Amino acid sequence: MSLLYTDISPHPSPSVTPTPNAAMRAKMRLLLLVFAAAVCVSYAQTSNNSNDNRQQQQQQRSIWDEAIKFTTKTKDSCTMVVSGAGDYTRLRVSCKGQTPGRSYYCDFQGKPNLCRAYNLNPRHYFIQMMWNLRKLSHACQGPRIYLPQMCKKYPDEAQMTFLASWPKTTTPKPCFSLKN
Repeated sequence: MSLLYTDISPHPSPSVTPTPNAAMRAKMRLLLLVFAAAVCVSYAQTSNNSNDNRQQQQQQRSIWDEAIKFTTKTKDSCTMVVSGAGDYTRLRVSCKGQTPGRSYYCDFQGKPNLCRAYNLNPRHYFIQMMWNLRKLSHACQGPRIYLPQMCKKYPDEAQMTFLASWPKTTTPKPCFSLKN
């Protein structure tokens, strides 16, 4: 196989037929270029996946440095942790009872950011929930939907809705309005 190369130098030169070594070097350069491109693409994909994982981990962390703590009517020590989950806000209420082995948690989900008052003072939204949770004997056996007074006029999706609990509890009450 014979390849013709032309020299683009200021001094014209006749066409030269490359030697087998020159052809081999050209193929190696092309191969190295393809390999370098593959490595760059692979690195970009790996970097993108690790960024996605970091974002998911950050979304599951608490929005605030300090969790909201309270005690129930039966003296269960509880903690409220608020985290982001995509477009939704999640709330986990975790409690430890007075008797050994009595611990439980429940999760709520909603879009309180649809409420203007929440955006102005998000912590107060959950403080209003906490005021009612502390009146219960078991923090996870309250209502299925919490309607804080500050966001009462907003759509249902702005409210925090019961998702799940552990251990499984009896069915919570349907709805509870948080009136002052």
